[in-house]
Amino acid sequence: MFFWLIVLLSALLAFSIAAACTFLVAARRENPALTALPRHKIAGMILGTWIIFACVPHVMQLLEGSIFASPLLLYSAAVVLTVLIWKYSDYHFARGLAVALIYAAYLMLREGYALNPPCYPIFATLFFLTGLLGIMIGSKPVWLRDWLIAAQRKKSIRLVSGIPFAVAAVVYAAALIVVVVFA
Repeated sequence: MFFWLIVLLSALLAFSIAAACTFLVAARRENPALTALPRHKIAGMILGTWIIFACVPHVMQLLEGSIFASPLLLYSAAVVLTVLIWKYSDYHFARGLAVALIYAAYLMLREGYALNPPCYPIFATLFFLTGLLGIMIGSKPVWLRDWLIAAQRKKSIRLVSGIPFAVAAVVYAAALIVVVVFA
């Protein structure tokens, strides 16, 4: 349990640092690769496929006692879902990132509550905001593209976008230290 908490905190720390660097450094000039990032198919499918298959054990718990709780059936459904997403979906990276943020926030809230570290309400607030960001990106993936374009055009948007990610990186680093020390 604590291993996954440390892995997730490390992943969220890396994401926050990457997002802060993206907004504060990389978005200073027009960058077509940054604008095309939300539609990147390979990176989005890697994220999305990882989350789909990570959720199968949770679905098996929900369907326990049902005829649909078969691992073979659920993993087959995950494969079919992955193929359908590849074929018919758009904005793969934005959607994969959104689902990864929502799932990470859920796991962080669940595992953090079980551990009950000091300052957990502060960490829980940040986890909630992480999930909320995922929900916002997932509801309209074009917002991520528009957000990146706006950050490339205006310094104020770059700062307003990048500084919270830098603060989140500091809080995630503090949470990682607290979990390692108090676990």
